[in-house]
Amino acid sequence: MQHTSTQEEAKRTRPVTVETELVAFGPVAEELGRVQPGTDLHLQGFVDRKGARDPRLELHVTEFGILAPG
Repeated sequence: MQHTSTQEEAKRTRPVTVETELVAFGPVAEELGRVQPGTDLHLQGFVDRKGARDPRLELHVTEFGILAPG
């Protein structure tokens, strides 16, 4: 998953680009599985470690919506 946005920090605007893995379970996973790759989404959820011994982060998606093109 790639996130790209513009954020404000210390009264300055800066571009932000982040890539991370995402995970979803149950009906959310089934619905996400039907979304075409490259579709812009609004994701909600939480960030957690990949595992007890793996400190890398992943986004756990609990809700999502498809954004209108443009």
